[in-house]
Amino acid sequence: VGRGWSAHYTIFPIMKAVAVANRHLMRNEFLLRLYRISGIPAVYIVSSAVVSTVVLSIMVYSLQSVCLFIAFAYPAYASFKSLQSNCIDDQIHWLTYWVVYGALHFIHQVTDIIFSRVPYYPDIKIIYLSWCFLPQFRGSSIAYKWLIRPILLMHRNRIDQSLRKVQHHVDGAHSSIALASSRIVPALATSLTSMATQALARIEESQKK
Repeated sequence: VGRGWSAHYTIFPIMKAVAVANRHLMRNEFLLRLYRISGIPAVYIVSSAVVSTVVLSIMVYSLQSVCLFIAFAYPAYASFKSLQSNCIDDQIHWLTYWVVYGALHFIHQVTDIIFSRVPYYPDIKIIYLSWCFLPQFRGSSIAYKWLIRPILLMHRNRIDQSLRKVQHHVDGAHSSIALASSRIVPALATSLTSMATQALARIEESQKK
């Protein structure tokens, strides 16, 4: 009997709170319309939407974490091991993988709006990157040989010119900053020295008085 009364007093406040929340939510026209169509109380509709959003967010975050691990963490560690072992074949494999990964990342950043609308894109990306670095497939060598290398060779001169222009702008900005610093720093030092001298003179005058 005691347990029954305890359960009654525990459940009753919860049901009362649910009823109050439902009463407030039913004031919303959209939720009221959904209730009339489906017969499901507004509080259950809102609760289901919140729970679904949380679950989907957790699933997407977990999938992104898996994709990040497959695309970056494991290949980075494997590249480190290949450098330590001095195995030329492994070094070539992982260097090729990073070229393919960089090209894929660049394409993804440029066409993010398109890729974000592709169904199951994270799953496809995980499968593709796994195909690229797994020793059984070494798909990065295939993608590099038949796709990325021909494109880079075709546009190599244009890419080199663009990189030289960027380097020129960076050097120009660095020179401008260095020139400005060479002018500003001495002027600032002179100004601070003058202010300090004037302050000391005033202190000495006040002490004489």
